[in-house]
Amino acid sequence: MVIKARIRSLWRNVVHRDQADQELDEEVRTYLEHLVMKKIGEGMRPEEAQRSARISFGGVEQVKEEVRAVRAGRFLEDFARDVRYGLRQLLRNPGFSATAITIAALGIAATCVVFAFADAATFRALPYQNASRLAAVTMADLKNNPNRSGVSVPVFLNWSEHAGKIGRFAAIYSPLKSKSLAGGREPMQVFDKQISPGSLKLLGASPLLGRDFLASDYRASGTDAVILSYSLWQQLFHSSPGAVGRAITLDGVGYTIVGIMPPNFLLPESSAAMEPACWTPLVFNAKQKSAAKDHSLTIFTRLGPGTSPEQAEVALRAIALPILNPTGARNRSEWRIQVTPLIRELVHQWRSILIFLFGAAGFLLAIACANVANLLLARANGRQNEIAVRAAIGASRGRVIRQLLTESAALGGVAGALGILLAHWGIEWERSVLPQWFQTANFEQMGIDPRILAATVAVSFVVGIVFGLAPAIHVTRIDLVESLKQSSTSVSLSKGRWNAQGVAVVVEIAFSLVLLTGVALMLRSFLKLEAVHPGFDPDQMLTMRVLMPKYRYPKPEDQIAAYQQVIQKIRVLPGVTDAAFVTPLPMAGINGTVGLPAQPGMSNAPANSKLGIGFHVVSTGYFNTMGIQLLRGRLFTLQDTHDSELVAIVDEAFVDRFWPGEDPVGKVFYPDYPKMKPVVHVVGEVDSVRDLQLWERPRPELYNPFTQHFFAAFAGSLVIKTRTPASTAVAVQQAIHSVDPEAPVSRIETMRDVLSLSLAEKRLYLWLVGVFATLALLLATAGIASTVSYAISRRKHEIGIRMALGARRSSVLFLMLGQTARLVLVGIVLGAAGSLLLTRFISSQLYGISPTDPLTFVSVALFLGLVSLFASIIPATRAASVDPAETLRTT
Repeated sequence: MVIKARIRSLWRNVVHRDQADQELDEEVRTYLEHLVMKKIGEGMRPEEAQRSARISFGGVEQVKEEVRAVRAGRFLEDFARDVRYGLRQLLRNPGFSATAITIAALGIAATCVVFAFADAATFRALPYQNASRLAAVTMADLKNNPNRSGVSVPVFLNWSEHAGKIGRFAAIYSPLKSKSLAGGREPMQVFDKQISPGSLKLLGASPLLGRDFLASDYRASGTDAVILSYSLWQQLFHSSPGAVGRAITLDGVGYTIVGIMPPNFLLPESSAAMEPACWTPLVFNAKQKSAAKDHSLTIFTRLGPGTSPEQAEVALRAIALPILNPTGARNRSEWRIQVTPLIRELVHQWRSILIFLFGAAGFLLAIACANVANLLLARANGRQNEIAVRAAIGASRGRVIRQLLTESAALGGVAGALGILLAHWGIEWERSVLPQWFQTANFEQMGIDPRILAATVAVSFVVGIVFGLAPAIHVTRIDLVESLKQSSTSVSLSKGRWNAQGVAVVVEIAFSLVLLTGVALMLRSFLKLEAVHPGFDPDQMLTMRVLMPKYRYPKPEDQIAAYQQVIQKIRVLPGVTDAAFVTPLPMAGINGTVGLPAQPGMSNAPANSKLGIGFHVVSTGYFNTMGIQLLRGRLFTLQDTHDSELVAIVDEAFVDRFWPGEDPVGKVFYPDYPKMKPVVHVVGEVDSVRDLQLWERPRPELYNPFTQHFFAAFAGSLVIKTRTPASTAVAVQQAIHSVDPEAPVSRIETMRDVLSLSLAEKRLYLWLVGVFATLALLLATAGIASTVSYAISRRKHEIGIRMALGARRSSVLFLMLGQTARLVLVGIVLGAAGSLLLTRFISSQLYGISPTDPLTFVSVALFLGLVSLFASIIPATRAASVDPAETLRTT
């Protein structure tokens, strides 16, 4: 009942305030009349009784104000009044308001852009229903191979049957080899991802057009149903709805399109590098159902209600152990099952860059807050008389601070609205500079949704309170008598308030130095990376991915002959100096590896497990085409066929690792090739190349000739040395299709483009942090200039006296510059200390340079110091040019 009464009172006092005031007036009048009549009854004359009643009652307006102060809703009434007053103050000083709002909006916009990026990288990357319950399930043999691996078919089927309330499971099989797709405008290479029954339903996803797979699509005799990705649908059928029901072929096998997935759909294990893609039903044969050692399935689960990942791990391990360690097995392994929520996987994947970006945006926001606080401190001094009058007539310090904070919050709210508009443009720019492998649906749809909007609004008002707090506290520390004696134009900065403005400048300089140091380190690192020689000659080099469909070349010899025919046709094209085949292409982001077990005669080989080494299959002429130098032995020839002994060429890093100081030519070793244990004879040694990343040291590499048949089923890349890469591309495609019209060709680019793409991530980070650092520098420069200008305006009288007493203009100039220099020096010292502590967090992004590089630190400090002094020269020069007589007359 009490709560209901309070609500009714709140409604009446807020919505019907005029009626409540009328009732209060009536109550006061009635009480005074009653008091007068009582005093008349006591023998007073009417005039005396009325006077006595008013004296005993007290001031009528004071009593009314006391009643209003205890009404429900008084806080809302005061808040609304404060907001109206604050907005009037903003309109009364449009120049000040525009400057403060713009500065705060820049900091808020930067934060909003980072919010949008983080949202796209994590939550938007999981476009599934109740994604927080989805988890990846992996296994690890702690005894023999501690790295996480996939799951075998028997274990998956056992989990699906016996897991019960633990969760529901889905399996994905994603062969690394692409397939040849025919049925569209031209042949294409696509990745066929096979999914178990109910996979899409488990994710809460459904096709944009058409239907999901039916139980009948999983018949053991084979299936002809396929679902296309959105990008594949666009490329093949120009987004035509009539694509559903059309026929296509994958490696010569006929399929019927039954559905098209939405544009933002990716399976949990997918990446943009595996696009375009299609999905077919995953059907297990009898052999696969008993293949307990083939851990090729990717498993994800939707955990049941109340089941934690830790509980699921224990339960799934118990179910799987009878299969993993059957009774009577001699070598029993120690298995670990790991259930990892998908959102945790994504956050871990993006952790370093998100920390980096949020840190940069936080520094920029802090600089903006310090800048606006400086402006508010300057304006607060001009309002000292107003604040003194308020305090003199009874306003408490808390009430004045609340009023000032409401004004700053209103400023923050307006800045937030402008910041959201700027963030929209910033997100558009950010989307335009994203590298190719970022161009997935979650980043293409990056924007300001209700969650990001709510977070930005919250930041705006928090920022408003933060930059208004220091001015509010300082301006209310006043001496009433002194403040009322002085006019608003004669009050000079008190020592405390000067310190507050000085602290704001120091904060701006320190944070700017941290950002600039980070950018300078990243820039120097990036320039060093661009100068790294990859170990081959990327100039005038054209590359393209090509696949000779296996269904058209069932015999390895036929496939080899087709590739060789293509290479010969390309070599005679105008402008082409050489051509060759390789898989995988160096620096293309594909990690080609082969296992190397421990064996006699090789030093530094792992004792109890296999070491993954780089592995490439190449044609004759590859090393000459790429400009890779032969150091010992010979290159591959056409005589290296499946009828001859298996041969290999190793690189210098391989020799240094396993045969240091020895001649590798003629040596024999036993790599762990798929499905066979061959004896390989080394026939040559070549220079090392950087295969995966420019910032990584060359790893041991093993090259095999593609003419030795057990490698022939690979798709690969053509590398073509040509003086005119752009014009040669069309002729090369024609040469390929003259050999096989159904051979799909994709990823046509120069080797320089491939290298540039390998640095795209670091280039993006440099761009983003560089923008933040540039804005920070501009804000810090503006803050210093405004602080010096304000200090000069407040000390104009003092400067006039100094010059009237004979001070030279140069001494006044150096006085003002000296004060700025002291603040800048303190800021640089603090910023350098902060940089020493924080730059270690970006050490993983640096190459060839220490995160505490002295040259970078000194250069950035000198640069920021010079910029800061330059920002103060103009106002300081203006101070030295004042007319003493005019100044003393007007102050």
